Amino acid sequence: MSRHQATGREAPRARAQALASGDGNRYVKRRHSRGVEGPMLDRERAYFAAHAPEWERGHPGAFVVVKNERLVGTYASIEEALAAGAHEFGLQAFLVRQLGVPPLQVRIPALTLGLLRADP
Repeated sequence: MSRHQATGREAPRARAQALASGDGNRYVKRRHSRGVEGPMLDRERAYFAAHAPEWERGHPGAFVVVKNERLVGTYASIEEALAAGAHEFGLQAFLVRQLGVPPLQVRIPALTLGLLRADP
């Protein structure tokens, strides 16, 4: 029996292997059991994608804040957008995107494989 099995924790490598092999559903289920419905911000991303061309005509290059299916506001800088979103929603997730700029794809394998945890 390994040290991780004795304490009831899985080794990070075993967890990564389970996720990579498609057997990592229990991690997703545990995360969903805390009240999260589906992947985070999917609703906001879909709403943004549907309305971005319209918003860009009136506010080219502006930063927008989207929560659920509602445009919260447009802002000149990302700092203003983040401050407005944090003021209105606190620790809840919200989407901030710049109009006319394709989103940057960031991949962090350690988070994807479950080696690190981003949630508290």
